[in-house]
Amino acid sequence: MTIDYPIKDINVKVGTAAISKDDGNIDEELVEHLVKSIVELKEDGRNVIITTSGAIGMGKSKIKLSGDDEINKQTYAAIGQHRLMGLYSKYFDKYKIETAQFLLTKEDFEGEKYENLFNGYNNAIENGIVPIINENDPVCIEEIRVGDNDNLASLVTEKLGQDLLIFLTRYEGLLRNGNTVLNPTKSPVCFNHKLYDLKEPFMTGFGGIETKLAVIEKVVNQSKKPCIVAKLDKRYGLKEIMLGNDKDGNAVKRSIFWPEELQAQYNNPNK
Repeated sequence: MTIDYPIKDINVKVGTAAISKDDGNIDEELVEHLVKSIVELKEDGRNVIITTSGAIGMGKSKIKLSGDDEINKQTYAAIGQHRLMGLYSKYFDKYKIETAQFLLTKEDFEGEKYENLFNGYNNAIENGIVPIINENDPVCIEEIRVGDNDNLASLVTEKLGQDLLIFLTRYEGLLRNGNTVLNPTKSPVCFNHKLYDLKEPFMTGFGGIETKLAVIEKVVNQSKKPCIVAKLDKRYGLKEIMLGNDKDGNAVKRSIFWPEELQAQYNNPNK
């Protein structure tokens, strides 16, 4: 695959399931692999931010509360957020790269708060820091909730000016009858969730496949930014996901959504 469209700023949305083991606990080896992959992109001169899920799941792995109501989810998030941040920092520290935590709500994208967010984000990027973004679940009520981290990733991509949004999941892109749909935007009905296999494990957060499709449609059709849905896999990194081939030349399966206005700048031999 060749992308002529300039990709400088990348938002990597990390799903809970993408960094979880089969028992639901966080897979530290996968997190370490992800960090190494992000460092490779930074060495190529790209700016990378992480919009991460996993705080609630990490909180649940540390303590079991009675019931599964909203207050307990907020408590799980409060327990898990600093642990998840510490895990990312642990591996970025190996490369002497600092991370910065941004805990956001819908209000942070409005008025003076948005200006402060924009300035703080840009200052982090200019100083080589990796922003790690999550919704501020412990304090979120319905009126200020973005909704889930998929929608948050969309909002961040639009408001903070990323060129590409990559969704990392447990699957090799969007599946139809068990097979990866490589270039769904060739079909006018690509955002019809009924066309895809919707089974998604570890629903410890708020998102899912249907949410992702709605978010991707908004990013591609309204913000005019490309999106990729891919598996976080130790066999290859983000660079290989973007290229569509691993270091040995083998195809890396992923679904890539490309805005119609930019189709002329995108050539995918695997489509």
